[in-house]
Amino acid sequence: MLDWIGLDWIDSHGHKNTVLKVACNDNGNWFVSASRDCMLRLFDIRMMKELQVFRGHEKEVNCTSQVSA
Repeated sequence: MLDWIGLDWIDSHGHKNTVLKVACNDNGNWFVSASRDCMLRLFDIRMMKELQVFRGHEKEVNCTSQVSA
């Protein structure tokens, strides 16, 4: 699903460390990325835009779950 975007694009658009996991929602319009920078980021694939940053984790975020629309 995210092959055409690539982790390099995700890394270069917000995360300050390695992206460890990515998950899409059911219709493929959004994805969440989890990173060693202790953040999750929500992106809109259609607009290629970051929608939300989830801060507050004390350690790296190494898993995600499917995002509901």
